Amino acid sequence: IFNAVLEARAATGLLHRLRAGDVVRKRGGGPFVCAPEDVDDVNRRAAPGCLELVATGPLPGTSRVVPSAEVLDEERGWSRATDIDWSWFERGGRLESPGERRPLLVLFLEPGRVTQLGDTRLELCVGLPAGAYATELLGELGVAVPDERFAPQTSAMLDA
Repeated sequence: IFNAVLEARAATGLLHRLRAGDVVRKRGGGPFVCAPEDVDDVNRRAAPGCLELVATGPLPGTSRVVPSAEVLDEERGWSRATDIDWSWFERGGRLESPGERRPLLVLFLEPGRVTQLGDTRLELCVGLPAGAYATELLGELGVAVPDERFAPQTSAMLDA
Protein backbone atom coordinates (compact mmCIF):
# COMPACT_ATOMS: atom_id res chain seq x y z
CA ILE A 1 0.00 0.00 0.00
CA PHE A 2 2.76 2.41 0.97
CA ASN A 3 4.71 1.72 -2.24
CA ALA A 4 1.59 2.14 -4.40
CA VAL A 5 0.90 5.54 -2.82
CA LEU A 6 4.56 6.54 -3.21
CA GLU A 7 4.57 5.60 -6.91
CA ALA A 8 1.27 7.40 -7.55
CA ARG A 9 2.37 10.59 -5.83
CA ALA A 10 5.64 10.55 -7.80
CA ALA A 11 3.78 9.95 -11.08
CA THR A 12 1.34 12.82 -10.41
CA GLY A 13 3.96 15.33 -9.24
CA LEU A 14 2.91 15.22 -5.60
CA LEU A 15 6.16 14.25 -3.87
CA HIS A 16 7.13 17.87 -3.23
CA ARG A 17 3.70 19.44 -3.70
CA LEU A 18 1.39 19.04 -0.72
CA ARG A 19 -2.26 19.85 -0.43
CA ALA A 20 -4.70 20.67 2.31
CA GLY A 21 -5.56 17.38 4.00
CA ASP A 22 -2.20 15.70 3.30
CA VAL A 23 -0.37 14.23 6.28
CA VAL A 24 3.03 15.92 6.53
CA ARG A 25 6.04 15.14 8.71
CA LYS A 26 8.56 17.64 9.96
CA ARG A 27 12.19 16.50 9.90
CA GLY A 28 12.69 14.88 13.31
CA GLY A 29 9.08 15.54 14.31
CA GLY A 30 5.68 13.94 14.24
CA PRO A 31 3.03 13.94 11.54
CA PHE A 32 0.32 16.57 11.17
CA VAL A 33 -2.50 17.27 8.72
CA CYS A 34 -1.86 20.24 6.44
CA ALA A 35 -4.49 22.93 7.03
CA PRO A 36 -5.79 24.92 4.03
CA GLU A 37 -4.32 28.17 5.36
CA ASP A 38 -0.86 26.54 5.66
CA VAL A 39 -0.55 25.09 2.13
CA ASP A 40 1.75 27.82 0.76
CA ASP A 41 4.11 27.70 3.76
CA VAL A 42 4.11 23.88 3.80
CA ASN A 43 4.99 23.75 0.10
CA ARG A 44 7.81 26.26 0.55
CA ARG A 45 9.22 24.09 3.34
CA ALA A 46 8.73 20.86 1.33
CA ALA A 47 10.49 22.13 -1.79
CA PRO A 48 13.61 20.37 -3.09
CA GLY A 49 16.63 21.97 -1.50
CA CYS A 50 14.71 22.78 1.68
CA LEU A 51 12.94 19.57 2.71
CA GLU A 52 12.02 20.70 6.22
CA LEU A 53 8.72 18.93 5.63
CA VAL A 54 7.87 15.81 3.62
CA ALA A 55 4.69 14.10 2.49
CA THR A 56 3.87 10.80 4.16
CA GLY A 57 2.37 7.53 3.00
CA PRO A 58 0.11 5.12 4.86
CA LEU A 59 0.85 1.90 6.67
CA PRO A 60 -2.81 1.11 7.42
CA GLY A 61 -3.82 0.19 10.93
CA THR A 62 -5.69 1.22 14.04
CA SER A 63 -3.97 4.34 15.35
CA ARG A 64 -2.41 6.46 12.68
CA VAL A 65 -2.86 10.12 11.81
CA VAL A 66 -5.54 10.18 9.12
CA PRO A 67 -5.54 12.58 6.15
CA SER A 68 -8.67 14.37 4.98
CA ALA A 69 -11.43 12.18 3.57
CA GLU A 70 -10.54 13.32 0.04
CA VAL A 71 -6.85 12.42 0.41
CA LEU A 72 -7.70 9.11 2.11
CA ASP A 73 -10.03 8.17 -0.78
CA GLU A 74 -7.27 9.04 -3.23
CA GLU A 75 -4.73 6.88 -1.36
CA ARG A 76 -7.16 3.97 -1.22
CA GLY A 77 -7.72 4.34 -4.96
CA TRP A 78 -4.00 4.44 -5.70
CA SER A 79 -3.47 1.24 -3.69
CA ARG A 80 -6.47 -0.66 -5.07
CA ALA A 81 -4.34 -2.51 -7.65
CA THR A 82 -2.40 -4.18 -4.80
CA ASP A 83 -5.53 -6.21 -3.89
CA ILE A 84 -4.71 -5.56 -0.24
CA ASP A 85 -7.76 -4.60 1.79
CA TRP A 86 -7.08 -1.82 4.30
CA SER A 87 -9.62 -3.40 6.68
CA TRP A 88 -7.25 -6.34 7.23
CA PHE A 89 -5.11 -3.99 9.36
CA GLU A 90 -7.92 -2.43 11.40
CA ARG A 91 -9.03 -3.47 14.90
CA GLY A 92 -10.15 -7.09 14.74
CA GLY A 93 -8.76 -7.52 11.21
CA ARG A 94 -6.76 -10.62 10.41
CA LEU A 95 -3.54 -8.55 10.19
CA GLU A 96 -4.39 -5.99 12.90
CA SER A 97 -1.61 -3.45 13.15
CA PRO A 98 -1.10 -0.12 14.88
CA GLY A 99 -0.34 1.49 11.51
CA GLU A 100 1.51 4.73 10.95
CA ARG A 101 2.48 7.34 8.38
CA ARG A 102 6.02 7.15 7.02
CA PRO A 103 7.85 9.86 5.07
CA LEU A 104 7.78 9.32 1.30
CA LEU A 105 11.26 10.82 0.96
CA VAL A 106 14.29 9.67 2.92
CA LEU A 107 16.60 12.46 4.01
CA PHE A 108 20.34 11.86 4.31
CA LEU A 109 21.69 12.05 7.84
CA GLU A 110 24.79 13.72 6.40
CA PRO A 111 25.66 15.01 2.92
CA GLY A 112 26.82 12.41 0.41
CA ARG A 113 30.46 12.15 -0.59
CA VAL A 114 31.83 10.76 -3.85
CA THR A 115 35.47 9.68 -4.11
CA GLN A 116 37.14 8.54 -7.32
CA LEU A 117 38.99 5.22 -6.90
CA GLY A 118 40.97 4.78 -10.08
CA ASP A 119 39.82 5.39 -13.64
CA THR A 120 36.55 3.45 -13.56
CA ARG A 121 35.46 3.22 -9.92
CA LEU A 122 33.67 5.64 -7.64
CA GLU A 123 32.87 5.30 -3.96
CA LEU A 124 29.66 6.87 -2.65
CA CYS A 125 29.35 7.45 1.09
CA VAL A 126 26.00 8.53 2.54
CA GLY A 127 24.38 8.42 5.94
CA LEU A 128 20.88 6.93 5.77
CA PRO A 129 18.39 6.56 8.62
CA ALA A 130 17.35 3.15 9.95
CA GLY A 131 14.95 1.43 7.57
CA ALA A 132 16.35 3.11 4.45
CA TYR A 133 17.88 0.93 1.76
CA ALA A 134 21.09 1.94 0.00
CA THR A 135 20.10 -0.30 -2.92
CA GLU A 136 17.00 1.87 -3.47
CA LEU A 137 19.16 4.99 -3.44
CA LEU A 138 21.49 3.46 -6.02
CA GLY A 139 18.52 2.52 -8.20
CA GLU A 140 17.24 6.10 -8.04
CA LEU A 141 20.69 7.27 -9.15
CA GLY A 142 20.55 4.91 -12.14
CA VAL A 143 23.12 2.46 -10.80
CA ALA A 144 22.41 -1.17 -11.68
CA VAL A 145 22.50 -3.26 -8.52
CA PRO A 146 23.33 -6.91 -9.23
CA ASP A 147 21.03 -9.56 -7.79
CA GLU A 148 24.10 -11.25 -6.29
CA ARG A 149 25.51 -8.48 -4.08
CA PHE A 150 28.18 -10.44 -2.24
CA ALA A 151 31.21 -12.16 -3.73
CA PRO A 152 30.92 -15.92 -3.31
CA GLN A 153 33.40 -17.51 -0.96
CA THR A 154 36.18 -19.44 -2.68
CA SER A 155 36.82 -23.06 -1.82
CA ALA A 156 40.20 -22.06 -0.31
CA MET A 157 38.39 -19.78 2.11
CA LEU A 158 35.96 -22.55 3.01
CA ASP A 159 38.81 -25.03 3.66
CA ALA A 160 40.64 -22.69 6.03
